[in-house]
Formats: sequence, C-alpha cells, structure tokens
Amino acid sequence: MKIQTYFLLLILCVSVVFAAGSVRAAVTVTQFVGVDNDLDITSTTFTRAFDVQNANSILVAFIYLDQDTRSFSASTYGGVAPFLSVADGRGFIFVWKNPTTDASQFSFTSNGSTGGIIFWELGGVDLSAPITESSTNTITTPVDNAFVLSMAWLNGGTSAITPPTGFTASYNGDVRTGNTMAGAYATIATAGNVNVTWGTGSNGSPYSLAFASVPEPSSLYFIFASLTLLLRRRR
Repeated sequence: MKIQTYFLLLILCVSVVFAAGSVRAAVTVTQFVGVDNDLDITSTTFTRAFDVQNANSILVAFIYLDQDTRSFSASTYGGVAPFLSVADGRGFIFVWKNPTTDASQFSFTSNGSTGGIIFWELGGVDLSAPITESSTNTITTPVDNAFVLSMAWLNGGTSAITPPTGFTASYNGDVRTGNTMAGAYATIATAGNVNVTWGTGSNGSPYSLAFASVPEPSSLYFIFASLTLLLRRRR
C-alpha cells in the first residue's frame, strides 16, 4: 500500500513539473491599438475608451511622453488601478490582469505633455504566474513558450525603429512632436536569456515584459488524474 502511494505521489510530482515545463499553450495578441498624433495632454487628464473583448485576459498600455519632466500621478482602466505600473524615462507601462470586458475608459493624470499610446490585449496568459520585467537589452523568460512584449521609443526622429531580432512589430508610429514609439512581441520556445535590443536610432531604453502561457489541458489532466488516484488509494 505504501509503495503504491509513493508511486502515485511520484506521478503527481512528475505531472506538476511537466505542466510547468514545455507543454504550454501560446499567448495571443487578441487586439492592439496604437494612437499617434492624438495624445495631447497639455492639460492634466487624458481619457480614451478601449473595449477589452475577452475575459481572463491581460491589458497592457504603453505611453510615451515627449518631455523628461513629465510624470503620472494616477492611472485607471474602468476605475481600477493597474496591477503593475512602470516608469522608464519617458515611457510608462501599465498592466491589468483580467480587466472588465465592458467598453471602459482608460484614463491617467499627469503634469501635461504630448505623446502617444499603445494598447495590447493578450489572451492565453497564466494569470497566476508572475510577470517578468526587464529594463535592459536582455530578459530572462521563466518558462518555455513564454510571451515577450517589448517597447521602445525614439526621441527627435520619426523613422521606424528596428525591433529585436525574431520579434514582430505590432506598432511603430510617429507621435505628434516628431518622435517615434514602438512595440513588438515574440513567443520564446525555450526558457532563458532573450536579446531584446532595439535598433535604428532607438534612444529610449527598451522595457520588456515576459508572460507565462497557461499549461496545456493534457498537462492539467495528468495532475487531476494523479490526485484522483491518490485519493481513491488513501480511502
């Protein structure tokens, strides 16, 4: 009896490792919106509607402000504060986990500037897993098949910025004051260090986020089956 119990525990442990490893679904960009030549907050408040389409998603907002002295005092989506807030030079990143799916208002308060904004809605993210951050040219993905979203900006020029090698540019646009902001993404097959260097004149330090995707249903089934067998055996 004890040997059988230990064997089932071993199966359970292997299943947990298996589920946390390489067998994971893919994170998808369910929608994105880039706003250029539109963000003029010389007053202190900016508001824009954005309709999240899916439950259990991630909402990411990346904002570029034209002046180094600009800062935020508040940011909300549907009246809810972000799960994660990052200030990186003139770039600002906000992340919401499982935001409301109603057409809600994104709003923030600052001391006034011009700039641009990009929204991403991501599906298939493991909402229970931590989000990995990096303000350097390298980010370490925590699991296989992780999704990396990288953002950068170019001050004093409107040429397109070259995204990191292997990344897909989801937005590369000119903001009103003659600057460029951009975002790109990639699914990284194997966990480890990833080069997220932006090229072609990018002078805004890139900021990157890595998200773990949800385990495949087959992996979850192994865990459930192992637990069920263990409980039956103990009875």
